[in-house]
Amino acid sequence: MEYEIIRLSSRDYSEAIDFINMVFSMNYYPHNFPEMLPVLYKPTEEHMKCHYVIKEEGKIKALVGIYPAEIVINENIFRMARIGAVSTHPNSKGKNMMKTLMEFATEKVKQDGYSIAYLGGLRNRYLYFGYEKCGYKMVFKLNKSNIKYNEFPQRDLILEKQIEEDYEIIVKLNNLYKKQPIYFKRENKDFFDICRSWNNNLYVAREKDKMVGYLVADNKREKITELVAIDNEYRLAMLNEFYRDGSVKIDVCSADYKFIRQLGNYAEEVNIQDSHNWQIFDWKNIIKALLEIKQKSCRLISGESIFTIKGIGSFRISVTAKKVVCESIDTCSNNEFSSSEFLRIAFGPLPPSLIIDLPEELKIFESWFPLPLCISLQDGA
Repeated sequence: MEYEIIRLSSRDYSEAIDFINMVFSMNYYPHNFPEMLPVLYKPTEEHMKCHYVIKEEGKIKALVGIYPAEIVINENIFRMARIGAVSTHPNSKGKNMMKTLMEFATEKVKQDGYSIAYLGGLRNRYLYFGYEKCGYKMVFKLNKSNIKYNEFPQRDLILEKQIEEDYEIIVKLNNLYKKQPIYFKRENKDFFDICRSWNNNLYVAREKDKMVGYLVADNKREKITELVAIDNEYRLAMLNEFYRDGSVKIDVCSADYKFIRQLGNYAEEVNIQDSHNWQIFDWKNIIKALLEIKQKSCRLISGESIFTIKGIGSFRISVTAKKVVCESIDTCSNNEFSSSEFLRIAFGPLPPSLIIDLPEELKIFESWFPLPLCISLQDGA
């Protein structure tokens, strides 16, 4: 059966919010999307035109959102599509509505020239549409013993929850945030709402009236999703100041190599987690930008490799001490992979040798990959 796909407008806000709140609340836990993701769900034309639906008898029966963003990787700006709010009315399941919308969304993202796309959810549900669970972040855990027996850097810090939006403060925090090797282009007007997404709170760190950093954490103070400061010593001092009791987990982007090494000296444990489902369209430039980030902090083995991604094309990667090259080539390679397979090889979280038995000519992959593809939870959809 063919379905008409309808793009929503501001007048559809109430019905759309009621629909996704209902579907997700039935399947998971009580949801209030405008409260949970205030930067994405607003009754404006700009926000509502990101949503596409299938209707029956004038009522929404399935919905998908395509939320545009720009991600900056090693100073290279890439257009990124975040797919979210994928939902079908419980009485309409089995009618291929979700399949129709996901095929539409995937094709639209390609046609609109996005470099990369991301969505959360079950791997096998979205593998069919070209997505693969890959990328990774580090999750550290600190407990009372770690705080007591480690000598954290001492700073005269005041760490306070930011209750109300203050534009002057937000501008300074956003400027700090943009010094990371991978970050989203966040408008100042959206920064506070982004930090409050997923029911989290923004804490601002000051030393003698000077703003030195911020962190984003949940209401129970058990999970930190962003930790940003003028240097890593201040980040460690902020953790020491923030800690109260029990344990606290800290998300750290896999591109943050120096801080990962430092925090590992203090933490009780660390886990590597995938960063959900990804699809790459601009393979050569995404790989190049992430390899350049890794090369700045890790000693990569110099060399060259040629490989083919089925249905995409062939590529040549060359790494020297001074330069990274990743380019499309016309020559076919005997080393051929599906896009799903190469997403896991290039972006992890496992090293390539735990995904395939590397032939001799590709053993250099073990030095280059996995690449640090990740985003903050706060930018998810």
